[in-house]
Amino acid sequence: MNNFICYNCSNTNPDLCKCKSKDLFIERVYEIAFGDNAINRKFTTYEVLQELRKFSDLALKNEVEN
Repeated sequence: MNNFICYNCSNTNPDLCKCKSKDLFIERVYEIAFGDNAINRKFTTYEVLQELRKFSDLALKNEVEN
């Protein structure tokens, strides 16, 4: 989380942000899907959901195979 900034209170430290709002959740979800700073790399929410679905499908496939 090198480039965290809360869009509600402008805090740059996620541990001190009083909002702990949807913004932080969304940023972290984007980073799970596409890595550091993904929120600023113009991915759409649809692309993020597709990527997360791929991760989920692969994990389920591996679980079934083992």
